[in-house]
Amino acid sequence: MPEIVNATTGKLESGQPSLLCKQSMFARWQYIVRRLPLLQQDLEPDMKQHQLPSDLEHMLYNEAKQLSPTYQVAKDRLIEAFEMAKLGRWIKKPLEQDQFVCEILDADPQVLFA
Repeated sequence: MPEIVNATTGKLESGQPSLLCKQSMFARWQYIVRRLPLLQQDLEPDMKQHQLPSDLEHMLYNEAKQLSPTYQVAKDRLIEAFEMAKLGRWIKKPLEQDQFVCEILDADPQVLFA
């Protein structure tokens, strides 16, 4: 079902966050990570520094993104490709924009993954 987003607030007309917003994506990531407890045990020795905190509710969105070296490499490659193709420079947003905790706690998975 399509979502109608208020361009001023970035939320749905109902006031709820969109399924595509960072807050919703972060909630889905936290939901999945909580159900993969064995993942941390299988980390390579050099990846131990990237372990998840025991209290995910206080983790910031930008901290979660930094835990994924694959994401960081893919983003760097995309930025390089844009520059090489002369498509312009990647516009960096203020760091504060990604410094938030997930406000969608204990959501029904049927709603999170609708």
